[in-house]
Amino acid sequence: VLWDEIRSGDGEEEIILSDLNRKALRLQKKDISTEIYDRKKLTSINKIYQLEFSKAGSIENLQWCAAERKLPAADEVEIEVRATGLNFRDIMYTSGFLPVEMLEGGISGATLGLECSGVVSRIGDNVENLGVGDEVIALAPACFSSYIIASKYSVMKKPQSWSFEAAATVPTAFFTVYYALNYLARLREGERILIHGAAGGVGLAAIQYAHSCGAEIFATAGTSEKRKFLELLGVDHVMD
Repeated sequence: VLWDEIRSGDGEEEIILSDLNRKALRLQKKDISTEIYDRKKLTSINKIYQLEFSKAGSIENLQWCAAERKLPAADEVEIEVRATGLNFRDIMYTSGFLPVEMLEGGISGATLGLECSGVVSRIGDNVENLGVGDEVIALAPACFSSYIIASKYSVMKKPQSWSFEAAATVPTAFFTVYYALNYLARLREGERILIHGAAGGVGLAAIQYAHSCGAEIFATAGTSEKRKFLELLGVDHVMD
């Protein structure tokens, strides 16, 4: 069967072969609101929807599920999600490749999605610097949801010039870089920094921070296109 598949020459690039059938990738438009939930009905009965999976190992196990909408605690904020950042951690978790110890503690825990942007919909009694209607970016658990609850300490107002989609890409990469290079390394002007995989999300954030510090940057990237991109960003030394 495999030999016949290799010789078929039908143009398919990714195939799943099983005892029952042969599958190829296709994109189809689908209205998920009619399949599992009705958004208006969920809102009226205090429900939300969020992305979950029944079993790790395949993205086919992902599904939108109804969940209870919770009230924010005193130091928490409820956010109506407008955009969520997809991280490699989410892919590893869905695929079953994430060790259990990496799911314990932390902000996101055993949930999908750890960064998002949106609009504040409710606030706790001790929240003073944020108000209902504020456009924000946040680190929080279960960000692939219609509404999420976040600690007031992991939420900040979104600059008006940023789109929700752009804002959702900022928290994980830039907070990682700020913690590593400011708090731990205390990078200063004139110092040297080596950034591996510099064309990725964290790498690009590190380049921006290093530039702001006046550091000399040594960076690596895996393709000629990515290395050219790094040169255009003004990286001092680019290597394969």
